[in-house]
Amino acid sequence: ALPIFKRIAQLIDGISAAEMHPLRLYRPSKLQEPVHRSKATERLVWGGKRAGKSVCITAEFVSRLSGRPIIAPDGTEIPLLYPVSRRDSPRQYWVIGWDQPHSATIHKLLFEQGQGGTLRCIRDAQTNEWRIWNRAREDDVARYKESQLTPPFITSDMIVGGWPDGIAWHDKKNREWKSFRLMNGAVVYYWPSSQLTAKPGEAVSGIWIDEDIQIPAHLKEWQDRLTDMEGWFLWSVWPQTKNDALIDLKDRAE
Repeated sequence: ALPIFKRIAQLIDGISAAEMHPLRLYRPSKLQEPVHRSKATERLVWGGKRAGKSVCITAEFVSRLSGRPIIAPDGTEIPLLYPVSRRDSPRQYWVIGWDQPHSATIHKLLFEQGQGGTLRCIRDAQTNEWRIWNRAREDDVARYKESQLTPPFITSDMIVGGWPDGIAWHDKKNREWKSFRLMNGAVVYYWPSSQLTAKPGEAVSGIWIDEDIQIPAHLKEWQDRLTDMEGWFLWSVWPQTKNDALIDLKDRAE
């Protein structure tokens, strides 16, 4: 048995880690909140550099994987809209990027502290509670040295086998991954859009496309994978990206 003081220290550390999880710290802006509150099963998220697109879409994706709700600016939880994977009823999810090396970008967003160094947190001067550090606030800029990188959105304890052993790697050295499984049974696969044929035949609960794709004709096949599970679809993309699939989807949204 652990000495009581050591066990207490572990419990305190556990509470602190839970309080500092990015989904607990993140509060969407006026531009981000509609993304999380929308009831559309297909969502197209446009954003340039430093527009908050990456943290917004990562928070939405991880919330749907884990069943942890996003907290609105007023402190209330934004309701979850989709079924969450369970061990006795596992669900499959896909992340799609330009090519296999793009999976390293997704690794940064999901598995690295501060999303690779851009997302920081700080104790609020009024409440003393941790929150996301905001470069647009002069008081936050003045207290930069008090800030620190947030934990990853997907922490090691959320993954079966932990990180890095629980990750199926394409190229571990360059952080290019192929799949992982969460403790709640969710299985996530990365697929490059450069494949000559879209991956057919499997029922998928959710798909996240990040940035441009190489073969626009694959989009219809990917969307068809969602039908059996009444699944959802997210696409985060640079505003100036143009391909037929993206233009058609934008026209449908409008």
